[in-house]
Amino acid sequence: VEDAVASLLRYHDDAEGGFGGAPKFPQPVYLEFLLGVGGDQPDVAAVIRRTLDRMAVGGIHDQVAGGFHRYAVDGTWTVPHFEKMLYDNGQLASTYATSVARTGDGYHESVLRDLLDYVLREMTEPDGAFRSAQDAEVNAREGGSHVWRPEEVAAALEAADLGNETSFALEVYGLDDGPNFQDPHHPGDEPANVLRLRDRPEVVAASSGASSEAFERRLRAIDAALLAARDERPQPGMDDKILASWNGMMIRGFADAGRVLEDPRYLQAARQAADAVLERLLTGGVLHRSIRGEVLSGPGFLDDHALMAEGLLALHEATGEGRWLGAASDLIALARTQFRDADTGRWFDTRSGQADLLVRSCRLDDGAVPSGSGTTMQVLATLAERTGDRLHLYDLEAFLGASSSQIASNPLGPLRALLALERLRGLDPARADALAAAASERTSAIDDGEADPVQVSIERADVPGTATLRLRIPEGFHVNAHDPGDSEAARDLQGLRLDVLADGGVRARWPEGTPWRDGILVHTGEVDVPLEIRFASPGTPLRLQVEWQTCDDRVCFRPVSRELEIAGESMP
Repeated sequence: VEDAVASLLRYHDDAEGGFGGAPKFPQPVYLEFLLGVGGDQPDVAAVIRRTLDRMAVGGIHDQVAGGFHRYAVDGTWTVPHFEKMLYDNGQLASTYATSVARTGDGYHESVLRDLLDYVLREMTEPDGAFRSAQDAEVNAREGGSHVWRPEEVAAALEAADLGNETSFALEVYGLDDGPNFQDPHHPGDEPANVLRLRDRPEVVAASSGASSEAFERRLRAIDAALLAARDERPQPGMDDKILASWNGMMIRGFADAGRVLEDPRYLQAARQAADAVLERLLTGGVLHRSIRGEVLSGPGFLDDHALMAEGLLALHEATGEGRWLGAASDLIALARTQFRDADTGRWFDTRSGQADLLVRSCRLDDGAVPSGSGTTMQVLATLAERTGDRLHLYDLEAFLGASSSQIASNPLGPLRALLALERLRGLDPARADALAAAASERTSAIDDGEADPVQVSIERADVPGTATLRLRIPEGFHVNAHDPGDSEAARDLQGLRLDVLADGGVRARWPEGTPWRDGILVHTGEVDVPLEIRFASPGTPLRLQVEWQTCDDRVCFRPVSRELEIAGESMP
């Protein structure tokens, strides 16, 4: 946890907020993690506020209609890729709601309300379920309905009897500084502007000598006039699929906001969406991934079950209505039968026996959409807390134990798993401490080369210039192959290798290995590696170093090495 926080603070852009440079993504999982483990620390709180502020004043935030575009092509949040995704807005709704709950920030509350009102107005089906996305282009023009030129702003305000506000609008939204947008695919088009603020509204108001209240009233009236004019333009296409996982994130966003803002409209929107998704996508004991019209997709994946369950749990927290806790428990019970591996405690992303997959993956790293694994861990912690059912704690411990090496090797990737680890510490400190102690004891023992269970030897062959590297791997363990594979899970693993420590040479014909899980290739049992050897001079021994990494079904231990010697051959 400390390493992940330190990395995020190091990557933070102190000037413009966010993490890294252009293109700049909201990365709400980063913000959720920092709010969860360090929001009370001044340096962390400053990073969170800076990022939320700069996103809100930038062009990535639709200043007129509300909601957030997918990412900014620059490092200042000014020019977005104009597509709007439900998953971004669902997560950011929860993030801004948490900020409002922690700080009472009035500007963040305004941004949050505008986001939710946009989703209700443009992204909601008649039955309350949420649509997936809005396109970036209109008539093959990037941002065709969103960008403005000064004369268009003036005409829109004149039509709303606000012509006297034209100069104010052009100044506040930066049009008097010249255009900031040129469609890269149509360089012949006249440049235009993406609307953005220079700073938080109260800061801009203070610089002009106006009160915050008067400034925001004027800006609200201007925004309403611009939105009315924009609605008359050709509109971007809509992806109206109903996705279980993305709806789960948006249900959580509405539930979190309704709870924090004490606004029954948003809670009712969360209820209606939850009812619609469960009615349309949960049929015959199967949660389907998506529906469009009356056409259902195939069965859902782990992330569909986990993210939908998380949304239902947020709704339970906000309303106290037991039916949502029951529905979340049922979804996780269903997921347990389809995705959990009883031997290891992992929950795979896909169902067992799925015919169109060669390997069942277990993705821990969170991206634009949180991982199904990390979200499942979070849901298990919440269910353990609210139901008292120890099975959920057992499942959480087993899943964390099976994932520990991946979490340790790259803590900035599986952030939701780290949040679940912190939840386990709070729910059952003794269990968490025992898990850590057991992992430490096993790792310490196997780090000692004498304690490693793998036996390694060099066997001479009858043919001069040849030998065999032999590994004897006891049952319950495996060794990563020389090339563990090119999957994401394999990239941080140490493969079997052989190096010459003195003059001479060796060539190994490495066996390919056997597929294990997550696309990783391993060796078990007894393994022979044929060697071609060359001595530096007659009678001089050849000294080699063998390095390997031993794993069991739960963890991979630190790589170990051993020096071996092959007696020199005499001249014929």
